[in-house]
Amino acid sequence: MSEEQNNDGKAKVSVITDADCKLILDDEIIATVQKDKTKQVFVERGEHLFFARSTEFPQVREEIEKIIDDLSFKYSLRIKLADKLQPLREEITKKGEEEQRLQEEEERRRKEEAEILEREKREAEARKQIEEAVRRLVQNPTAHPKTLVRHSNHVLSVAVSPDGKYLASGSSKIIKGKYVWNDDTRCGELFIWDAKSGEILKSLEGHSDWVESVCWSPDGKYLASGSDDYTVIIWDAKSGQRLKSLEGHSDWVESVCWSPNGKYLASGSVDKTLIIWDAKSGQKLKSLEEHSDYVRSVCWSPDGKYLASGSSDYTVIIWDANSGQKLKSLEGHSGSVYSVSWSPDGKYLASGSSDGTVKIWNANRGIDFPTLRGPSWCVESVCWSPDGKYLASGSRDWSVIIWDAKSGEKLKTLKGHSGSVNSVCWSPDGRYLASGSYDNIVRIWGAE
Repeated sequence: MSEEQNNDGKAKVSVITDADCKLILDDEIIATVQKDKTKQVFVERGEHLFFARSTEFPQVREEIEKIIDDLSFKYSLRIKLADKLQPLREEITKKGEEEQRLQEEEERRRKEEAEILEREKREAEARKQIEEAVRRLVQNPTAHPKTLVRHSNHVLSVAVSPDGKYLASGSSKIIKGKYVWNDDTRCGELFIWDAKSGEILKSLEGHSDWVESVCWSPDGKYLASGSDDYTVIIWDAKSGQRLKSLEGHSDWVESVCWSPNGKYLASGSVDKTLIIWDAKSGQKLKSLEEHSDYVRSVCWSPDGKYLASGSSDYTVIIWDANSGQKLKSLEGHSGSVYSVSWSPDGKYLASGSSDGTVKIWNANRGIDFPTLRGPSWCVESVCWSPDGKYLASGSRDWSVIIWDAKSGEKLKTLKGHSGSVNSVCWSPDGRYLASGSYDNIVRIWGAE
């Protein structure tokens, strides 16, 4: 067989011999003509297959040519369409990739939604458990609560760790049975307790004067303390190692509070200022100076946007934590404001004062609700229950009072301390309430 071209540019073949041959176009084989041992030949390409004996070549030549002609045309058409097919293939590929991406995004979205639903379910169950724990405690607190005795002098501050397993307490210290006012010998005590067993796990030494305030970091890894030695110290809670000493106040540090994201610390001082610190570097970021008397208490809002401070100038100030700008001054107390505490939802603010009252303020509108009256003397500390339904207060009349935050009703008066109750703190799970007193004792109040 031999190969030739017709006027249309299509490949042609003439059957002149029974020898094997190949039809080639543009260096590609588009058909073959072969002879096998039986002297039978065939033409094949794709779906085309034609058999004939060599003696039949003249008779089948036109049919063979037609087949090869058709193959050649298809081949030429394929070449012409190649340039158009490539972009089409790329478009199809991109479309496939986009469909896969969308499918993966949809799968990720479904997974995230499932995780959110599961998290909300767990959180709802946790809230339910907390509410139940708080309700049991409020209804029937222990008559003889666990007492943690080890401090040598007044307990000035207590704080429960975020997981509720540990308790930190800060105090003044007595030497040789009397107060020592010489700065070289005054010191403070700072303990970390196992809340369940009452065992002291760590005694943190570093302050050279009374420890007025303690606060856990949100992740529970660190502890901050404010002291009459004018410093704030950051501790590694696990090892008890002192990590940083923050110096910037010019008088006693009365209160410390960690921001909800754990990046910042706020401190209030007798020098009438609040300082915002970078907790990681220890750098002083802002000094807030609007109070005209001692800053007794500082508290960060749950969303981290605001700071509240209580002062001996009888006011509570709400600050923009980012800019340091004073947003509101809440006036209504007739005595020093010793304690401020935000509700868990950030809508309300409670304050306790030397005027013997507790006030609950609408944080957005800056107005107070009916005043809670009950202690016969100065309210040293206030703290919201984790479900936001109750308030606990500690007073110089030696009592701990639990209030219905909505109605202002006094629900329980917990008696057992023999000195001023300087600090109260609810456990995050609502199972117990801790209090620290001038009687040198930390008490844990739980459900009967």
